[in-house]
Amino acid sequence: MRFLFVDRIVEMTPNSWVRGLKHVTRDDPYLTVDAHGRPCFISSLIGETLGQLAAWNVMHHNDFQKRPVAGIVSCARLHRPAYVGETLLLESHIDVVDEHSVEYHSIARIGDETVFSIEGAIGPLLPMNDFISSEEIQRQFTEIYRPGDWSTLSQNSQSAQDILPVGQRPTAAPMLFDRILSCVPGETLTAEKRITRAAPYFPDHFPNKPVLPLTVLLECKLNLAYE
Repeated sequence: MRFLFVDRIVEMTPNSWVRGLKHVTRDDPYLTVDAHGRPCFISSLIGETLGQLAAWNVMHHNDFQKRPVAGIVSCARLHRPAYVGETLLLESHIDVVDEHSVEYHSIARIGDETVFSIEGAIGPLLPMNDFISSEEIQRQFTEIYRPGDWSTLSQNSQSAQDILPVGQRPTAAPMLFDRILSCVPGETLTAEKRITRAAPYFPDHFPNKPVLPLTVLLECKLNLAYE
């Protein structure tokens, strides 16, 4: 189960902007369902996808010697879910970058409709080989860097009405906390999540230094709030 979500990089100007695609398919392991039972991509992972897109741009520019890792985000907003059968149009714009950190903003759309947006994301740049070999990350980049006509691809991204057959369910384990430690109704809620090295995201995030993805923690918090 891979934790790499950009299916294709279509256009890119190093250290400036990058555009790519993410297809939401029936066999995607990171599906959930909305309030009406309709299958969709886990919402927080749309933010992860946009962050990975920005990271590909920066890593390519520095010859895969450094990589951004999650830092802080001024605003991340989900506008609507991305459903099975839809293709996310991804755009990340690099606002500021130097040898120490990168700041960017991003947007994901389906057709002309905004699905997810990120403003004021800042991440430190750290040595690549601390996390994954430079050779492996270059191989991954080569797999997805397939330039094409963005305007044509954008026209093919439309809302879908595709629904999983009755009885078929998303395959990824739910992103939940393991237990509630304390609760003051209407005020605070404290919970605990145990992390295992067998978690499906660690082989990609990252093989040399496993790091809990910030977006996984965010999804756990959102699910806790819904509960």
